Amino acid sequence: GLQGSGKTTTTGKLANWLKTRQKKRVLVVAADLQRLAAVEQLRQVCASIEVELYADDASKNPVDVVKAALEHAKKALVDVVLIDTAGRLAIDDELMGELAEVKAVANPHEIFYVADSLSGQDAVRTAGTFNEKIGIDGVILTKYDGDSKGGVALGIASQIQVPLRFIGAGEKMEDLEIFLPDRIVNRLMGLGDIEGLAERTASVIDEKRAKALTKKIKKGEFNFNDFLEQMESLKKMGSMKSIMGMIPGMGGMASALKDFDLENSSQLKQIKALVSSMTVKEREDPELLNNSRKARLAKGCGLDIIEVNRILKQFKNASKMAKRFSGKSGMKDLQSMMGQMQGARLPR
Repeated sequence: GLQGSGKTTTTGKLANWLKTRQKKRVLVVAADLQRLAAVEQLRQVCASIEVELYADDASKNPVDVVKAALEHAKKALVDVVLIDTAGRLAIDDELMGELAEVKAVANPHEIFYVADSLSGQDAVRTAGTFNEKIGIDGVILTKYDGDSKGGVALGIASQIQVPLRFIGAGEKMEDLEIFLPDRIVNRLMGLGDIEGLAERTASVIDEKRAKALTKKIKKGEFNFNDFLEQMESLKKMGSMKSIMGMIPGMGGMASALKDFDLENSSQLKQIKALVSSMTVKEREDPELLNNSRKARLAKGCGLDIIEVNRILKQFKNASKMAKRFSGKSGMKDLQSMMGQMQGARLPR
């Protein structure tokens, strides 16, 4: 693909998808030796998802790197090898020749062209040129956040006759989805994607743990340990915008959550600081928190007593709400409530 289309990030997302959804052992090869710090970026990406990276900082030849990486992969019994190549213009004969050499050495099962959905018809034309010169088996569309109406996807599929395989729907490593036309159309129409949400949830949440948690919620026994565990699971599912877009009737709310980041939310940082100041028993039983304990917690987490009381009250209300929505009509009630919130807060 072109420079800046998101190839390196997409390589990480695809590696993460193969690891978490397909349970494959993945090796990522750093063959982008053109862009400054490309190898370091890929190294950080692989470290964040705990996937092995093959890189040779001394080599300037991507063909040699790929050869050595494939030998390593055979010895290490790797299931899938992903090769991250440098961005290039289709009119650059020298770089296109280099790509042809990499293809000849790697003999890949599939070649993906990474297209930026914001580039419009340029993405379609460039995909066509790459297909003619190198040959591509599929396209991964990046920066597809649901606001785009799918023109690039339709253009590539109809004009280039190459299937759209995946879409990147957010900045997180988890924000990569198989392109299934029915699901995308449903989401664009505000009908959600329950199947996609179920698949994403199943990949990060243990079924037995989920059942045990549901029982606790129904009994009103949801505690701070459960809360932190769920926050960590939610982070692994991807951006809040992509998650909300999968829930029927929540498409409009997804736009409002575009910039919400669970990891960097100041309020969640305060909650984590507060919980970290609690004893094991206090985390397990929030009812133990009397005034003297709250004063101790306030000193421990750097908040004043008013903020501590506010957070504890919010947690109590959230626990009650979770209990209310854990019944048979829970999803329906949640959609109704969120719809009312959306109408009250969001401009039409």
